Amino acid sequence: MNKKKVIWISVLSVAGALAAVYGIGCGYYSSHLMPHTVINGTAVGNDTAAKAMDALASSEGKVITLVEKDDKSETILLDDIDYQANVSTAAMKQVISSQSAWKWPAYVFKTSNETMDLDVSYDETKLEEALSALNCISGSNVVAPVNAHVERGTNGYEIVAETEGNTLDKDKTLTAVKTALSEGQSEVDLDAEGCYEEPTIKSDDEALTKELNLMKSIENEVITIDLSGATETLSGDALVDLLNINVDDATITVNDDKMTAYVDSLAEKYNTIYTQRTFTAHDGSTVTVGGGATDTYGWMMNKDSTKEAIAAAAVSGQSQTVSAFWDVTASGGRNGTNGDIGNTYIEVSISAQHLWYYKNGSLVLESDVITGKPEHGQDTPTGVFRIWKKEQNATLKGTAWDGSTWSSPVAYWMPITWTGVGLHDATWQSAFGGTLYYTRGSHGCINLSYSVAQSIFNAVDVNTPVVIY
Repeated sequence: MNKKKVIWISVLSVAGALAAVYGIGCGYYSSHLMPHTVINGTAVGNDTAAKAMDALASSEGKVITLVEKDDKSETILLDDIDYQANVSTAAMKQVISSQSAWKWPAYVFKTSNETMDLDVSYDETKLEEALSALNCISGSNVVAPVNAHVERGTNGYEIVAETEGNTLDKDKTLTAVKTALSEGQSEVDLDAEGCYEEPTIKSDDEALTKELNLMKSIENEVITIDLSGATETLSGDALVDLLNINVDDATITVNDDKMTAYVDSLAEKYNTIYTQRTFTAHDGSTVTVGGGATDTYGWMMNKDSTKEAIAAAAVSGQSQTVSAFWDVTASGGRNGTNGDIGNTYIEVSISAQHLWYYKNGSLVLESDVITGKPEHGQDTPTGVFRIWKKEQNATLKGTAWDGSTWSSPVAYWMPITWTGVGLHDATWQSAFGGTLYYTRGSHGCINLSYSVAQSIFNAVDVNTPVVIY
């Protein structure tokens, strides 16, 4: 046999063998899935329809993978959620038919990814519980998104960029997982599915730039508040917190509620009326005085006028000093002798039935007195008061505890409360001091001899404090 004939015989033999293999393959893959076939994430290469259907229906060892940010992922075992899938025979045969058995050699070297609609079921409560237990939902490393915002830094106000964070919207995440399960998918890309919460304001937001420009217009503003012996300053974030930054019309206005609360806090801190004080009495002993609702002496801020002044300064854009307004002032300042009482005052001891008048720390005069009769609510009130006016030749009138009316003309009238208590001459009294007030006490006023009343009237100024204990 010549060489040429041998070659032809070999070629025909190989061709015949390949044809036979091809034919066998065509027959085999007419009822089997192609090699390397993956349906809905499950490898079913070379399986019959029945075997592939069992593989797809089974949940054993299967998971759904949640792909997270930063190359992280977590899984949920399908067995843990009672997952079940029913596969249509017709649908499986359709996949096998669509692969064309005569093309089987082409599938030997590639993966065939197929999808198939499945009739799936699972326990939704168990799915929610499994999802809630994942680190991406409840872990300590979950970071909430932060909007871009304007903040005061070392170089003044600036835009701080947003923080993306890694907080998932649980409802969106649950929906994405349910969709993947219903479609027979084995993986969910949470970022691609839009499950992460996002900042609503980004650093390139036009409104944020406008806000920055407005903030810069006040970033160097300092408002100094003169509180008559004390000062407070408003600047930076504390000042901005009291304002409304109106981006739409590029204006700055006062936040009325916050400004009211701020002025209230100033009044709370610097008002001294109705507060207790430690007072050094004539004999060097210390007495706690004041704190009653009838007190008339001390600092009492006019909050409306003070608020108006601070508000006007705050929106001006200019550093300046504004003065607080006071309905009542303390002539003794704030931190002098006896606090705001100072060293010029009238001291009255009810138990001693005696009065002392000090001016600039020196005793000017002292005298016995008669105070209110201690019955039927006629006691002289204790506290820290002030002479709020001086009047000569006044007629004092009132109604006694028993309903009777009375009228007393006096030469020197110095009221210290808003309810009619004051110092005055009482020429109808023949003596003063001791225990006379038990039987001849007044309706509440401090009775003085004519000469003492005259001396005090001529010596004291309106607003002189009167300390009664």
